[in-house]
Amino acid sequence: MIATVWMVGVVALGLIAGRFWPFAPFANVDTWVMGGLCALLVLVGLQLGRSKTAWQTVRQQGFYILLLPLAVLVGSIGGSVLARLAISMSPIPAGAVGAGVGWYSLSATIISAADAQLGVVAFLSNILREIIAIVLVPLLSKTLGPWPAISTAGATAMDTVLPVIAHSAGS
Repeated sequence: MIATVWMVGVVALGLIAGRFWPFAPFANVDTWVMGGLCALLVLVGLQLGRSKTAWQTVRQQGFYILLLPLAVLVGSIGGSVLARLAISMSPIPAGAVGAGVGWYSLSATIISAADAQLGVVAFLSNILREIIAIVLVPLLSKTLGPWPAISTAGATAMDTVLPVIAHSAGS
């Protein structure tokens, strides 16, 4: 709960600063964000590449373990294409929002480059996904097991929702 309040507060602060602070480097914020996200991806790759347990898990589970992220991606895109009917959105932009899979910083940045309004939709829908995951993961892990709990969180299963998953579904 504290992490969610913190996250909302930081976003609100960013909105206010972006609107009212005429600081020149903020003019290129998209470039800064994309560079930071690329650096983050490299670091995650390095961490996973150096992790012996990650490679052991893949060897033990086989390629079966890759079905979960594939199912999450198909479900996220498919769900957003279906949900678009409620707001009369075209299927391709809705699918793009769903393809963010909960990673609000990356998806919002990439989508905003093409359409600022759709970038806001991507950001807010992915934040909402994270909040819903925080609430539902304990219930889902008890009733359906660990895999649905992980899939609900999407990309946030490895960061902000990880403590909730670990507590509810185990390591």
